[in-house]
Amino acid sequence: MNPLQELGIFFPKENVKFYAMNSKPMNVHISVLCRNAVLAVCFAVLASPGLGATIILSDGAFFNSDWSTTTIASNGILSLTAQQADPGGNPGSFWRQEISWGQMTAGSSHVLTVASFGLLQFAPSTFGAIQSLQFDFDLVSAPRVGSISTAGNYRIYLEQNNNLYLLVPGGEASASNLDWTAFTRSSTSSSDWNPVQGFGTGSPDFSANGAPITFGFRVNISLSCPANVSFCNPGSLVSGMDNYTVTINTVENTGEPSEIPEPTTAVLCALGLAVGAFRLRRQS
Repeated sequence: MNPLQELGIFFPKENVKFYAMNSKPMNVHISVLCRNAVLAVCFAVLASPGLGATIILSDGAFFNSDWSTTTIASNGILSLTAQQADPGGNPGSFWRQEISWGQMTAGSSHVLTVASFGLLQFAPSTFGAIQSLQFDFDLVSAPRVGSISTAGNYRIYLEQNNNLYLLVPGGEASASNLDWTAFTRSSTSSSDWNPVQGFGTGSPDFSANGAPITFGFRVNISLSCPANVSFCNPGSLVSGMDNYTVTINTVENTGEPSEIPEPTTAVLCALGLAVGAFRLRRQS
C-alpha cells in the first residue's frame, strides 16, 4: 500500500475537482478524501483542527464513464439519450440530454423524468455535518419546433442510502434559449429536501453520522399534441448542463478538537503529497 492509501487519500478522474478553502479549515482526521487538492486539504487538517470548512465539488467535463442515469417517471413514447458532448459547452464539453419521441396522436400527453448522478460525493462522517449547500450550474436548450406544446426543467437531486431527494427551495430551473444561462440554488437544512416519490422516504441526514451523499440533478419534460390536428410529427428536444458545482459549508465543531497528528503522520502526509503530485503529473 502506498503512503497515499495509508492516509486514506485517493484520486478519482481529474475531471472532478475537489477544493478545501484554507480560510475555513476542516475538523477532520488525517484520513480524508482528496480530489486533486491534496496540498490544501492536508495542510488544512494539520494546521487548524476544530473549525468548519468550505468544500467545493465541481464537474465541468462530464465524462460518460463518470455519469449514469435513472428513469424516475415515464408516461408515453419519450426516450432520452444523455452523454458528454464536446465542443459546445461553457466552455468545452458538457452533459447533453436529447429527448426524442415518435409520431404522437392528437390530444395525447407524454412525460419523462430522468436523474443523472456522477462522482460528486461528500461524506459527513469524514468532513463533518452539513451547515449549508449552494449549487451553481449552467443550462442551455434548443427551441422547440412545430405545434407540440412542451414544458421542461431541471431540479437538483441528491442520493443517500439508496434514497433520492429533490431540492424544494428555489424550485425548478429552465433554460429557454441557445445561450448558456447561469443558475444558483441553495439549501440550509435537510428539511429543504423532499423524497422522490417511489425512490425515497423521510429526509436526508446532514449530521456527522450521515451516510455519504452523492449530488446530481434531474431533467423533466412533458409534451402535448393538440387535439385539433391529425397527429404530431416525431421530433426531439436538446438541453445541456455544464459547470455543475456544489459548495458545502460544514458545521463548526464546538467540542474537543481533533488530535494533532503524530510527527510520523505528518511525515507520511508530506510523502503522500509528493506521491500525489507525481501521479497528477503522470496523468496530465
